[in-house]
Amino acid sequence: MSTLDELKYYCDEENTFGALLLTGQWGCGKTYLIEHQLCEDSDMKKKFVFLRISLFGEPSIESIQKKVKTLYLSQKWAGESTAFSKIAKPIKKAVDIVKDAGVLGDIGNAVLSINPTDFFEIENQIGDKKVVLIFDDFERCTINTVDLFGCINSYCENQGLKVIVIADEKKIEPSEKAEEQTLPYKDIKEKLITRTIHYEPEYDQIIEGIVGAYKAQSTEYKEFLNKNRNRICNVFNKNEIKNLRSLKCAIQDFERVYQTFKELDYMTKIDETFISFLTYVLDVKAGKIETSSHLGELAHANPNERFLLDPVKVWAVSSKWDQEELKKAIKEKIEREKPMAPKDELKFTFLLDLDDETIHEGFDSYINEAYCGLLSLEEYITLIDNISFAKEIDYKFPSEIDYIKLENGINKCFCRLNKSQDENIRSVPIIADYDLKKLPEKEFHLYKIIRDYSDGNIQKYEFNKRKYIEALNAHDSKNLLGCESMRFNTFSTEMANAVFEYYRSSPSNERRFFVHRFFEMWKGIKLQSDFHTEEARIGLNTLLSKTASIRPKSQLKQRVDDIFIKKIETLISLLPQQQEKSNDDETK
Repeated sequence: MSTLDELKYYCDEENTFGALLLTGQWGCGKTYLIEHQLCEDSDMKKKFVFLRISLFGEPSIESIQKKVKTLYLSQKWAGESTAFSKIAKPIKKAVDIVKDAGVLGDIGNAVLSINPTDFFEIENQIGDKKVVLIFDDFERCTINTVDLFGCINSYCENQGLKVIVIADEKKIEPSEKAEEQTLPYKDIKEKLITRTIHYEPEYDQIIEGIVGAYKAQSTEYKEFLNKNRNRICNVFNKNEIKNLRSLKCAIQDFERVYQTFKELDYMTKIDETFISFLTYVLDVKAGKIETSSHLGELAHANPNERFLLDPVKVWAVSSKWDQEELKKAIKEKIEREKPMAPKDELKFTFLLDLDDETIHEGFDSYINEAYCGLLSLEEYITLIDNISFAKEIDYKFPSEIDYIKLENGINKCFCRLNKSQDENIRSVPIIADYDLKKLPEKEFHLYKIIRDYSDGNIQKYEFNKRKYIEALNAHDSKNLLGCESMRFNTFSTEMANAVFEYYRSSPSNERRFFVHRFFEMWKGIKLQSDFHTEEARIGLNTLLSKTASIRPKSQLKQRVDDIFIKKIETLISLLPQQQEKSNDDETK
């Protein structure tokens, strides 16, 4: 017999000798089976009244009993509003009399505490229909197992009700619900449970029901789900952890993704994206994917993940929805998938993988962009590699390479990168040693310029210098403090001017503290071989000259200025010694 038939058979039995336990792993569809197949069965609805009570988090036996009685009476009095009023009105009248008498005390409080439902007992029938109590989430109840089973048993044994208990039995057996529990679970179970059914779900049928019952915000998404019903079943059946609750959440969460893709009219790979999303969410819920505490740093887990954009993965893992980021990612993907112009194809492709038509059509525009400094460092490396290989096989480009213009273009690229606000500096790809030896002299020179720029952290130094100047100009104490841990390769005149303006415009009570922090920051800097000593000397002398030109009337302010001047002079005096030390190291 199927699980559903077993449940029906239990309900139809004339005798009641105990409860039935329906067990299965979390999320396998036990509750769905009860609510949508047993309780909604047309024949069963004619014979039974099903009352489902969730035990999740119930704190006491009394709260459960109250919940059962309230649900029972709501069914018993359904459509009969006068039934309750027959008893409620006399009780209200009694309460009003006590209140008017002004004699509340213990008697009055007792009257006020009367609950009309206390006057009714639960019976095993409502009209001509038998009552079936269904206790769900048994293993999630906070009451100890002995007391809980005792409460449920009273409905079976004392009141003759049919009772179905829903639980993942594996979650009950290993643990005790309270310290005072002394009886083993199997002994307690034997007293109450007369039959145990291990649920073996027919997942395809359940998923069909889930999809059919899903209330989508748009008819398009509902049609989309129906179209992909078989694929949903395949994904779920292949997953080790069978959790229908997670699947339903994934279907619901993807609707937002679907609507965003539809809004931008990008539905090319929406089916693959959906299936990938389902797989990804189920793996996350099952703990198969480790995620970082930092947003977006997600582990790679399944082969279809290439269809998932980063904002979608963040949504799947952390439930953080950012529609603007997703739109941005979709638009970028659309741009990437557009047919590449010949000049753009030249930027990324090795010479042997190009055809003559692409080269002749796109080369002039491509090389002009290189002369203007508009390529990335990676693209310049690709260009150098292709020029070198063209010489090796004696291939002629549509126009001659102007190496002076090309070098100027690379330097322009450096200037553009130095002004970039992107703190995450990407390293330049390194040409392998065996390829490096093949580079002709001019190509090697260009490659070395790029390599020296990258290895010298020039872009990082420029970024740090700009941040320092911005913090000084904005009088941003927090960011200024953060700059103290940054690395610098100089103290330029521009930095000197910014320091002076910050010092000059600061209140008196902040100047002395700034002088101390400034000296501590610059005296301890570790000067590398690429430190611009002479530029730093000019910068410090500029700062010294400007500070010395201040002539405050206040003797106290003059004292702080004198301290600052001495600190600057000390820093200047350190430069030759540190430069000599650096030279000694190079000699060694």
